[in-house]
Formats: sequence, structure tokens, C-alpha cells
Amino acid sequence: MIAVQGFGLKNEFENDLTGAIRKLHEIGFGGIEPLLLFQDKQGKMTKNVWARDTQRIAISTIKELGMSVPSAHIGVGFGPFTMPAGMIIQGILQSHETYGIDTFVMTAPFGSAMVAGHWARLAKTVSDAVKPQNCRILYHNHDDEFHKVGGVTALDHFLKKTSPDIMLQIDI
Repeated sequence: MIAVQGFGLKNEFENDLTGAIRKLHEIGFGGIEPLLLFQDKQGKMTKNVWARDTQRIAISTIKELGMSVPSAHIGVGFGPFTMPAGMIIQGILQSHETYGIDTFVMTAPFGSAMVAGHWARLAKTVSDAVKPQNCRILYHNHDDEFHKVGGVTALDHFLKKTSPDIMLQIDI
């Protein structure tokens, strides 16, 4: 199966969410990896990120077409600013229970050892909490994580300080 990460489909999803999903199915995609927000209403947020009301519509269409949601990016913060771990864990478990998603991708560009350590601890805390429900956490990098800090990259700092259960989704 080939899946598409939906973040880059901002205009297509904004113009016709279910139509765009149907078109992806028509051209051969078997799944979509959305960016989920752990908030109830879409509000003014563009539809390349899905709040719970948009998730219901989009994931219903995906499943109706026989497609899957093999994983989901989760919007939980940026740099040193993150949602509290408990809110992230609750959102993951709710998405897992509601839609059967078991792989969640955290992402937040960081270019320093300090911020890498923050994300490493957060990822480990979240991973440890959702692992008993057979959920796993991946980290999706950006170019910031490859900046050298004290002779090693910020991503090296992250990997050294987080759980070995955290897998990488390498953005190349």
C-alpha cells in the first residue's frame, strides 16, 4: 500500500475534503496519514490539519473507500512549546479507540540540545504511556535537527535521551 501524508494537500482538502480523499483513492493511494489536532472543532484552522469534527468526516470517507489511516501526525507543539503530556496521551488514546490508529508521529523542529532533551523526555513519557495499548510513537525530523551542537546533531541528542521504543520517520 502507498499512503500520502495529507499536510501538503491544504488547498485540495480546503476546497473539497471528501472529494480530495476520493480522488486520492481513484489515483491509487491506499491510505492517508493526516495531521490530527486534539481539539473538538476545526474553527478557522485549514483542513490539512484535522480537528475531531473534520476527523469524523474524513476518516469515515477513508474507511468507506476501503483505504486506511496507517499512522497520524499529531500537532502537539513547536520548539520548546508543547501541550501537556497528559493531553497528548489522552488524544492519542481517544484516536486509537475511535479510529484504530496505532502509530502516531510527533514532530517539532529543534536545533539545540536543550530543546532536543525536552522533546526526548516528552516522547518517552508519551510512548511509555501508550505502549500498553499497542500504540507506538515515531519522531518526524526536519532540517533543524541536523544542526551540530557540540560536535553532534540535535537529533543525536534527542536519540540519546529518549526511549529506544521511539522510531524515526526520516524526512529526506
